[in-house]
Amino acid sequence: SWARVLRARPLPLSGIEEGELVVVTSAARWLSSDSTSLARLILDLAPARVAGFVVEGDVPRAAVDAAETVDMPLLVLPSQASALEVEQAVARCIVDRQAGLRQRVEEVYNDLLRLALEDAGVEAIAQALADRAGRSVAVVDEHQEVQALAHPVGASGPWVALVPDAPSLVRVLTTSSGDDALRPRDGSQLPPVVHLVLDDHRLACLVVPMVIKGTVAGHLSLLGAPGDFQELDYLLAQRAAGVFAIELARQRAVLEAQMRLQGDFLEDLLAGNFGAEEAMLARARHLGHDLRRPHVVVVLGLDPAETGRPGGSDPARALRPTRRFLDVARRELRARFPTALFLERGDLLSALIPFDSRA
Repeated sequence: SWARVLRARPLPLSGIEEGELVVVTSAARWLSSDSTSLARLILDLAPARVAGFVVEGDVPRAAVDAAETVDMPLLVLPSQASALEVEQAVARCIVDRQAGLRQRVEEVYNDLLRLALEDAGVEAIAQALADRAGRSVAVVDEHQEVQALAHPVGASGPWVALVPDAPSLVRVLTTSSGDDALRPRDGSQLPPVVHLVLDDHRLACLVVPMVIKGTVAGHLSLLGAPGDFQELDYLLAQRAAGVFAIELARQRAVLEAQMRLQGDFLEDLLAGNFGAEEAMLARARHLGHDLRRPHVVVVLGLDPAETGRPGGSDPARALRPTRRFLDVARRELRARFPTALFLERGDLLSALIPFDSRA
């Protein structure tokens, strides 16, 4: 992650972070008091998971043995090289790499955002992310319904066969969606990324919440083999989650507008709140509906005796089964009867469905 140079004055070991490359200069005389000082330093920093050691000058045999014991890379600088040059070269390499990663992430983000602005839909955006990231992508809504599942072109590997129905993904998200790790952090610009391992360690995923107005509206997952994810995958998942949140928010707005128009019409129709029949026929035609056809009215709801669980201090949690039922019922009815009209009031969903004896 960075290069940390140890010079003439002792450095608090607590200030050294995971992934740093420790450069020991010849000026670090506080390590040359005896032949075991460098060895002790290597053993002390091994638990911090530093990237390795670069040493200027002679290296005692005890230090070599210590590095081998903890499987720590130990490099010796040539006499013509300097620790300062190493520090600067490592810093440049890291900065250039980070800049490259950011550029790559922004390119993918812009492509996905363009698709969202073109109303391409969740499935098209998921496919684009899968192709650009080289990972399978799953988009799951807040009710654990899979909205999109996409694989990169030419995807292969034993884990691919485990993805198609994503049952383990949905099961894990069902049990994990309340975990603090999957909740957006207050004041954080980007949502957290959680690494999960599924199907007896044969499938892994990076899970990111999709947040709309501070509320988790679902989760985006990149799927692959365990241990196969890189820093780029984490960055892509974070940025892409924002695009999917935009698309879901747009779909919600469209659906809410449709439901308001349909609900107002259906409420007036069922209550008989209209003056002339032709006026209602015209309103129905405006909604793409022909009231001259035979229809049936279906009213759906959950049995309160079965769902009346106390919500405790979280009323919204108590309403989740009802909310999920209404959403799933509306989605299934719309898929089978595209011209049906819906009215949602309280815990009930009413649907006006064109009657067809063949249905």
